[in-house]
Amino acid sequence: MSNILLYLIRKYPGLATAKDDDGRNILDALALRPWDFQSGSNLGFWKKWIYNFVPVKFKLTTPRSERVGVYHFPVSSTTYRVVGWPEKLLWNCIGLLAPGIKEVHDAKLTHKFALELVKSVVVAFSPLSDSQIYEFFLQSDIITKAASSGIVEIVKICLQMVPDIFWLSTDQQTLLKVAVQYRQEKILTLVHNTVVYNKFTSPKPIDEFKNSILHLAARLAPPHYLRVVSGAALQMQREVQWFKEVEKLVHPFLKEMPNSDGKTAQVVFTEQHKAMDEKYIKFLHGCHRAHCYTRYAEEDFLESLPKRLITGLASLFLAIANMMIAFAAAFAVALRETSIWVAIAVPFVASLPDVLKIQSLTLFNN
Repeated sequence: MSNILLYLIRKYPGLATAKDDDGRNILDALALRPWDFQSGSNLGFWKKWIYNFVPVKFKLTTPRSERVGVYHFPVSSTTYRVVGWPEKLLWNCIGLLAPGIKEVHDAKLTHKFALELVKSVVVAFSPLSDSQIYEFFLQSDIITKAASSGIVEIVKICLQMVPDIFWLSTDQQTLLKVAVQYRQEKILTLVHNTVVYNKFTSPKPIDEFKNSILHLAARLAPPHYLRVVSGAALQMQREVQWFKEVEKLVHPFLKEMPNSDGKTAQVVFTEQHKAMDEKYIKFLHGCHRAHCYTRYAEEDFLESLPKRLITGLASLFLAIANMMIAFAAAFAVALRETSIWVAIAVPFVASLPDVLKIQSLTLFNN
């Protein structure tokens, strides 16, 4: 789909600013499709690693640059044919032998086309004045859509073109507010690295209840965000990390600034996460160690409790390893007179639980 749109935009630049009957633009549609971009892909650990090495070839002519304001966007003069038949045959064979690698290749190709499409749309804005471009974004919610979807590529390119859209407010939603509200770490990092970053640290309420951006960060995350990690302890750790990161970026005055209810952001955080803290205490009760614990401060979830959990899992692994060593020794004595293949196969199968335990420890530590 993106490759066809890319061809049409290059051939008919007027389509870049055209709108449908509902007032939506191409960027509006792309802002709702995070899976078309690398920042929104949900590849697993190994596929992300393979992604960096899988080649994706465009058939290019001489590269050129298009000027937009004072910024230059490299736009490849693509002939919209990705590879020739030998490459297609190769990837078809890879698809049969290693479908996972083919899946990564196809995803990366989609991401390349989508990124090229965004750049081409932005280049098509070049004949417009700065005020016309700003008015275009003012009449749409492209930036807030892209930010809530976590599409860094769209937000970054648009910010480079018109830095003032950082302050753009559509339906009382600004880029910073959307990034914090939807827990989009990559968007928040992008905002932090922009040239206008120092301005947004000023102590300014974001709503009629005198809540600050730090109050917004203190609220409990949506359920789908919490489900990224399992267990109350790790969920609480993730929540504290997010709150502390936003706290580092805002004006120090906001740490003590109360809202209309007289509550600081820290008080809001404690109230919002009380149930999660109690859930973790109930988990400890289930482990028959409740007498050792009292209510934890939020800061404990950053380091001390995860370290204790990791120590417990490591101890469990060592206990299993010692048991396996003892089993192997007894097994070797018992099977001295049997076939060598049996003596090798049985310990190998018996060691699989240890391998799985190592993998779970690695994922937990990450």
